[in-house]
Amino acid sequence: MAKVKSIKRSPVYNAIYGVILRSISNSITNTGNGALVIRLPGIKDALIACPKSFNYQDDSNFAWCGDIKDSPGELSLYSHEGLVAGRINIKGRIFEIQPTSKNKGLLLEINSSFLNKAYDMPPSGIDTLIDDGGGSSGGGGEPVVVSVLVLYTSQVLEYQNNPIAFANSVFGTLDPIVTNLDNSLMFNLVGVRQLDDFEEVWNDIELTMNNFVENQTVAYYRDLDRADIVVLLTNATPTMNQGYIIWDPFTQTNLHVLGMANCIDCDASKPYAIVDAPFAINHLTFAHEVSHLFGARHQWAADNTNTYAHA
Repeated sequence: MAKVKSIKRSPVYNAIYGVILRSISNSITNTGNGALVIRLPGIKDALIACPKSFNYQDDSNFAWCGDIKDSPGELSLYSHEGLVAGRINIKGRIFEIQPTSKNKGLLLEINSSFLNKAYDMPPSGIDTLIDDGGGSSGGGGEPVVVSVLVLYTSQVLEYQNNPIAFANSVFGTLDPIVTNLDNSLMFNLVGVRQLDDFEEVWNDIELTMNNFVENQTVAYYRDLDRADIVVLLTNATPTMNQGYIIWDPFTQTNLHVLGMANCIDCDASKPYAIVDAPFAINHLTFAHEVSHLFGARHQWAADNTNTYAHA
């Protein structure tokens, strides 16, 4: 996860606050029930968030999602190498946490009026966000809101018994993409749905992608939720041990991959990605594949030779 080095004032945010993130993993352990105590600007009393899911690897790498007690709201946090990002929804207010260093970060209150514009982006809007080298295309004015629909297969239930909470935690890993752009850009999670009766081909992720793109149920959900991009969470790891298999024409060997985007800087009406759920957070595979949809390439392939559309 990238650290925030600086951030521009933007109409996306109502306010920006500094925040100290004490040892969250210790706090979760010390409470005995995994709850977190949080304080937010403009809210007098401390809030208690009770966990719905806690995917723990170690003290520096974990994902935590919970409901705020006695108030409609939710807190999602994820830590990668000690850098903590997150999202808070409480009483109609939305906050994002973006890391500046270990135990420190920015608390950004989102201007909720921009969420109402999530469906107003023209179909060509995504094409201009990032150039082929992965840098900013400049621009300004009102922010572009990208609507994200997350689908998951039934196999994901073998890995996560609360896929909706997990999808919210995974969605939080997109924050660094926003941070690294000069554009006013924000992502909006418009839905989390189970995709039933989907044919996955573990030894051929490209065929699985074709099945995904051409699936009529996926098309229906996409139109129903008015999503700009659709990401499918799968669980290839138990079957293939190391994710999916793809044939690499350049090395003439099979490669094990953790996800795939169907294109790089693709037509805005058809961006899709597949992500192996066990690696979605700790390996940042979810953010990686979504970045491809916006034009990001692997560093070694930035010269457009042997360029991959998968990772």
